[in-house]
Amino acid sequence: MELLLVFAGACVALLVLSLILRETTEQRLRRLRTELMQLRSQIRVLEDSMKSFQGVRSQVREVLQRIDSRKLSANDSIKNIYDKLRELHLLLREEELPAEDDDKAEATEEEVAA
Repeated sequence: MELLLVFAGACVALLVLSLILRETTEQRLRRLRTELMQLRSQIRVLEDSMKSFQGVRSQVREVLQRIDSRKLSANDSIKNIYDKLRELHLLLREEELPAEDDDKAEATEEEVAA
């Protein structure tokens, strides 16, 4: 009989211990689940930020490409205009147009300003 009471007491103690262990395990699982949900939320926010950054990066790349193409077309236009002016000068004066020099261009600008 005493053996049965000891066994019953041990069973009750194991049952209480298992309930306590289960409760602490459930609390830990709830905490981990909450952390997991927060991490998933952060991942979504970071993915959205990454998409917006990629969009901005592609827009900047497009703008830079447009600037480069406009710069090239402006240079081509300037060369084309200079060639046309040279042809016109040859037709009008029947002599070569003087070469472009920075010093001469500055001197001409000073003469015009005076």
